[in-house]
Amino acid sequence: EAVTESEGIQRWDVLDLVTRLVEKSMLVVDSDDSPKSRYRLLETLRQYGMSRLIESETDQRFRRRHAVYFADFAESGDQQLRGPNQGEWFTALGREHDNLSGALTWTLDAEEGELFLRTASALGYFWGQKGLWEEGRHWLLARPTTDETQRADLRAKALIQAVTVIVPEDLDRALEIAELARELSQAADERRLTALALHAMGHASILMFLSDEAKPLLEESIAIFRSL
Repeated sequence: EAVTESEGIQRWDVLDLVTRLVEKSMLVVDSDDSPKSRYRLLETLRQYGMSRLIESETDQRFRRRHAVYFADFAESGDQQLRGPNQGEWFTALGREHDNLSGALTWTLDAEEGELFLRTASALGYFWGQKGLWEEGRHWLLARPTTDETQRADLRAKALIQAVTVIVPEDLDRALEIAELARELSQAADERRLTALALHAMGHASILMFLSDEAKPLLEESIAIFRSL
């Protein structure tokens, strides 16, 4: 619906169209434990449809709508993972892994830096909690996070999340990235992000046995959080 709504296809038409495709065995219903039905095209049909879409020179428009939808989806998930519905949303985000990876790949290739950073930073907590360290590092340290033309607050948010997936492997780099996140957060006047960056710096310092350095960082982080 989100991808086709500007193409003359009304929302109420989507169910009818999907039903007809299922009846013609062009769409397959995936069976899982989700209360919502999921559908997928047969691979040969998917490849054919993609080639026709590229030929029509409209693929970038549709891909951007897809990326916008999944940026919003990832941000919703990021909020829900910290609440009572986290189990449901861990499952939902895992189920949409291919769509989310596809959206990230397209936004990176298309130089849609803002969309990329929104999506990647929103998935950082998910990657960290699921132990997807390598995948998290791949996306959260990608080109847009070092691009100074991108919004400072979005870069800071992505870098803060990057610390959580770098910490197990490279503490020096984690601390360096957290420091950059603090600078960007302060430049953007984002106090909550500044507090998170300070906490990340303190956490990395503790793991490096730098308790004297960690203490003031964590105290400042707590003070900012209390003032919000």
